Amino acid sequence: MQSAVKPNQVERAKAAIIDTIQRAADPRYARDAVLNLPIIPEPERRFVQAMTGGVPGDVITELPPDFLSYIKDAQLKKERMQASGDLDLSVAPLAQWLARKGSGQLSMYGYGRDIQNSLGEIGLWKDKKGDVLIKDRWKVDNSSMSGPKGSESELTKKRMYSDLGEGGPIASWLFNKAREAGTYRPFDYEIRIPAAEWESIEAKDRGVPSFDHTPGGRARDFLYDVLSYMVAPDVSNNPFEGSVSPSSKAIPYKFINPVPSPLAP
Repeated sequence: MQSAVKPNQVERAKAAIIDTIQRAADPRYARDAVLNLPIIPEPERRFVQAMTGGVPGDVITELPPDFLSYIKDAQLKKERMQASGDLDLSVAPLAQWLARKGSGQLSMYGYGRDIQNSLGEIGLWKDKKGDVLIKDRWKVDNSSMSGPKGSESELTKKRMYSDLGEGGPIASWLFNKAREAGTYRPFDYEIRIPAAEWESIEAKDRGVPSFDHTPGGRARDFLYDVLSYMVAPDVSNNPFEGSVSPSSKAIPYKFINPVPSPLAP
């Protein structure tokens, strides 16, 4: 009498059991269950992952759909410039320079704060069949900038990193703490997209502006300013200066009446 259970069903069951055990033993899965909530922006999600042990397997194999749309747009513009030899004034100078290099490099600067703060520049290659490979590495560059001369803050002693400038001094402070604790772990992106799927992706040319002046964006930036001022007041701007009255210093004037940056898209 033959067994009703097929060999491939047994293998799938074994794989499911192993996966369950691995997830239970690895606290990063529980961490990611929180970080994957929609309210967490992609740059903050990846930063926290890198500071707390990296990602399981050390490789990310998927990107948000909107990221793929921006990447598709950047690649199409690059291909158009390479084919014509002309500059495209709608593309940032850095992206034009990378396009003229003819390499796999692709710049995501100018496509909004989420993708440029997550990826920056990526590698993208297409094979003869049209299949696409996207690669990048999430890490903090070693280039750093010192705080004010004579300052006694911890950030000045241990240096703050220009690669984390968007997050303010608090980001460098957390990075230094993660390195001291041994929990900082870079990781790779490796996304493979079949030709048919790549062709179906709609190209889009703009995400959330680099300077996010929505209420949520201003609240997030204000929080970063406050945290930075708490950990390193002598290398940070005081977010409470210029408040509407001495009794309302918890509500900074620049938060109530923000002045849009001339560089904002």
